[in-house]
Amino acid sequence: MTDETTSSAPPAEQEERKPRRRRRKPKPKPAPAEESQVAQEQAAEVTEVAGAAQAAEEEPAAKPKPRGRRKRRTAEVETTEPREEFDYAGQVEAWRKQSEEALVPLKIAEALISNDALRIVEKLNELGHLSYVVGGCVRDLALGTEPKDFDVVTTARPQQVRRAFRYARIIGRRFRLVHVRFGRDRMIEVATFRAQVPEVEAGDDLLVREDNIYGSPVEDAQRRDFTVNGLFYDPISGSVVDHVDGIKDLKRKIIRSIGPADNRIQEDPVRILRALRFAAKLGFEIDKKLESAIRKHGADILRCSPPRLWEEMLKILRSGHSAQAFAKAQKLGFLEHILPEVSAAMSERSGEHKALLEALDALVIERGQAPDDLILLAAVVLPLVSSENPRQQIDQLMREWNDRFRVPRRLRERLEDGILGARAMVPKGPWVDKEALARRALFGDAIEILDLVTRATGTGRALVKDWRLMQQPEDEEQDA
Repeated sequence: MTDETTSSAPPAEQEERKPRRRRRKPKPKPAPAEESQVAQEQAAEVTEVAGAAQAAEEEPAAKPKPRGRRKRRTAEVETTEPREEFDYAGQVEAWRKQSEEALVPLKIAEALISNDALRIVEKLNELGHLSYVVGGCVRDLALGTEPKDFDVVTTARPQQVRRAFRYARIIGRRFRLVHVRFGRDRMIEVATFRAQVPEVEAGDDLLVREDNIYGSPVEDAQRRDFTVNGLFYDPISGSVVDHVDGIKDLKRKIIRSIGPADNRIQEDPVRILRALRFAAKLGFEIDKKLESAIRKHGADILRCSPPRLWEEMLKILRSGHSAQAFAKAQKLGFLEHILPEVSAAMSERSGEHKALLEALDALVIERGQAPDDLILLAAVVLPLVSSENPRQQIDQLMREWNDRFRVPRRLRERLEDGILGARAMVPKGPWVDKEALARRALFGDAIEILDLVTRATGTGRALVKDWRLMQQPEDEEQDA
């Protein structure tokens, strides 16, 4: 009877029967004597805190010594305190006044100035920056010749320049530059003023591997290679800014380094190639101290990156004055470091190299532009190839030059095929089927090399015309 009653209890009552939580036992109250002791201790603590607060008000300088963690937090707060804002506009104005003190009266024809460079300078100046046309274009303008390209230097950082122009792109690893394009074929290079490389102790390596320090216009002019390249030009006011006496050296027709020549060459040995090119192109003399530095540190040229050396060599061959540049390099003993094979050949038979380089220079001047890189390379290589095993000789030479200059592989292959094809075109050369040779891909390169050789020797011009006649039908079919 009892079990049935228990089991028949309603479900709601069964759900209410849950296990109860255990209650914490109350702490035992202290005895009356203990209560009085606790009260006394609490009163003492309150009195001690009140006394400390009153002492802190009376002596604010006396602060408790912070613990380790609190000390680190305090240090972080101190390092993140707001600094004084940099007055960029004031700095630009100060640099502008400094440049006004270095103005040189010089008349430059406005027709020679690039409109694209003028637009960039005007836009950057409107945005609160200081900008000039700089470098070789100012040198050419001062000499009354039209520059091939224009460069701009400014206080604006690369990101600021890129945001200022729609078609602008940041390039460069060693130093960030901005290429601003106008149409498909026109481009202006914009750089930020840079400071000089920090000085190193005597005996240390002076070769510059990083050059990413921004600076003032004066510092930028003084860190450049030669005085004739350290000029600034403001196309808006029509004035030249000369911090390095470049105008005087232009009038004296001298290539002189900015600063000690020994240090400048050790910082960047590629400046040797640039000095040879400028002296030959402008018809200037190289300063005696710079010549001495070239003789002393010429071997350092191989420490530079191969792509830079290859590009500077091509610039010399494209200049239209390569014969003078090679002759000067041989005289200073520099050619034996960068092109020992050519130096040895010029010592034994200089006439052959001189004739080919002079023919190349005449071709550049005649066409108004440099020919294909294949012809530039052939003018230097041809005197080094004999009639016996020419393919092996060219292959071996190109392997050595590739370690030195990183000559493009396709260009090396074209040079080998072109020289062998040109040898087959002369009457005393190896016999070939003319029609079969004319159908080969190397035919065009072989004709251009043969044309260079006949210009150098002064004979065989009719032979070149006959071979070109075999090229005409194919050209007409392509035009049709």
